[in-house]
Amino acid sequence: MPSQQNLLTRLKHHNYSLLLPAAILLTFHHLWEIRNPLEQQVVGLALFMMLVSLGLYLKNRTAYLGALDWISTWGQMLVVGLTLYFVLQSPAVEPDSGIYLLPAWGIVMVWHWTVVYHARPVFSLVISGVYFALSVLMFWVLNLHGFQNLKALDVAILGLMAIVICRAIHNVYGQMQEETRKRRDAERMAVIDPLTRLPNRRAFQQELEKAMDQVQTTHLVVFDIDHFKQINDRHGHDVGDLILQQVAERASDVFQVQGRAFRWGGEEFCVILTGMEDTEAHALCEQFRTTIETAEFINGLRITVSVGVTRVQPWDNTESAFRRADGALLNVKGSGRNHTRVV
Repeated sequence: MPSQQNLLTRLKHHNYSLLLPAAILLTFHHLWEIRNPLEQQVVGLALFMMLVSLGLYLKNRTAYLGALDWISTWGQMLVVGLTLYFVLQSPAVEPDSGIYLLPAWGIVMVWHWTVVYHARPVFSLVISGVYFALSVLMFWVLNLHGFQNLKALDVAILGLMAIVICRAIHNVYGQMQEETRKRRDAERMAVIDPLTRLPNRRAFQQELEKAMDQVQTTHLVVFDIDHFKQINDRHGHDVGDLILQQVAERASDVFQVQGRAFRWGGEEFCVILTGMEDTEAHALCEQFRTTIETAEFINGLRITVSVGVTRVQPWDNTESAFRRADGALLNVKGSGRNHTRVV
């Protein structure tokens, strides 16, 4: 399912690849029929801006989107302003067919502004309202001088309908944005351990798979808190939870430059280290172990950790690498705890 931003970008491309060529062809047709020199200049300017926009779009479909948005917004406002000036200068002269383009272009532009300024709905509504207000004023002046082919009220109704549709589209965008935010929050929470705020086992497996696809050296570290069950039994699970949180914070601090810490489950944690030699990985794990050993935790408690480390080999998969690191950890726990073993 495409993201909201991807959908909006596709809509922009739709506007420029389909609506813009159609507008150019229609403008060429009307320009051919126009006989009034001043109106020819106004419609010719609009055609020139559309041709420039199409040229930029064909040159680079992505790099010039911002410039195209600017041209289409303020260029169209300039055109309706110049057309109003033309009408005020020659109100008694019956305009040629080019004058009918403005309400039609207005509907197209309301759609375009809705897409371009989806993050600023008030702004898109304001410029849509200004556009149709100028158009209504223009046809009102023409109607006063006997031009009845299209009345100001008709243009006002068209504008109101277009703006109502614009507002409805903004509501849809808002709902899409809210749904996207909720989905991202749910995805983020699915890989975050709620107690320690570290990435969880699922995130660890995903990150390890990515790391194993890289050329750089990867080490897998597995450690747990020694005699953690005794801490829970003697001091309560609330104290145990606080110790888990504090150990997670220290692991994040020590390993954040060269790797990332994860909570595997219970009192067991994992770390993925990248771009280090065996001796460097061992030294960093020893730094972490001694940091825990010398720290004072809640209620003055002192704790230690046991650490197993392995270098991920080209033939490894996530299971085999984890088994080897976990085996190193079990070896440490069976031989006295509170030290680091590299295998």
